[in-house]
Amino acid sequence: MRQTVLVGASLLSLAFLPNAQAADQAFCDSPWLVEGKQIEGEISQNTAAFSINVLSVKRQDAQNCTAQLNIRLNTFAKLIIPAAGGQFTLNVRNNNAQLNGQLSTGQNAAPFATSSVAVALKGLLFKPVQKVIAGQSVPARQYSANANADMFIAQGLPKMGEASINNASFSAGAAQVGAAKNLNTALGPMPCLPIQYQAKVSSGTVYESLSGRTKAPEAKTLGVTEWYCPEQGLSMQTDFRYQNSSYTMRITSIR
Repeated sequence: MRQTVLVGASLLSLAFLPNAQAADQAFCDSPWLVEGKQIEGEISQNTAAFSINVLSVKRQDAQNCTAQLNIRLNTFAKLIIPAAGGQFTLNVRNNNAQLNGQLSTGQNAAPFATSSVAVALKGLLFKPVQKVIAGQSVPARQYSANANADMFIAQGLPKMGEASINNASFSAGAAQVGAAKNLNTALGPMPCLPIQYQAKVSSGTVYESLSGRTKAPEAKTLGVTEWYCPEQGLSMQTDFRYQNSSYTMRITSIR
């Protein structure tokens, strides 16, 4: 369950420039948020890998845009669904975002599952605020999610059950942006701004119909360091600490 919570926390929060502060831009002008771009990433200790393909972007202005994304997630921990993918719509309005879509497992997976996922972000995807500047304060952020899944023994067969997760959440406390430091990323060293905060993570209320059981939310408090890299317009690395365990979510490729 610890790895499950950390996977959720990671996913609910994917050239060298000497002046990192001057390189930043508003979210909808992010260099990765362009049709045809693909982001790949991983969570350490062989926990999970993910990819995000930008299918299309409709831009109203620098703070308002809509994007169609294809998201794939492979989990290597002992989770019910090891791999899933689907299309999502990202709506950005000022300093808030909404991510809605559907995940399905592979056709040959057992059990086969189709799930609808809705994520509300009081904040932005891969970025804490519209513009990140050293010394500025970052307000508290919260990402919440609900998911409903239909489970099948195999694709094409009658439904054998259903499961739901309600009010899973990742709440980040207010923080201050630190001074730029060089970070060794998968794309080479680049100046990045550290943002350190405490985060409360709740796994949400979990229900599955096969046993009729409802599991109460499991809550944890994590120490988080998010490394925002202005040139790429996203957090290239996020470190999570819980008791004696630590996990790192890092972007491994942007192309």
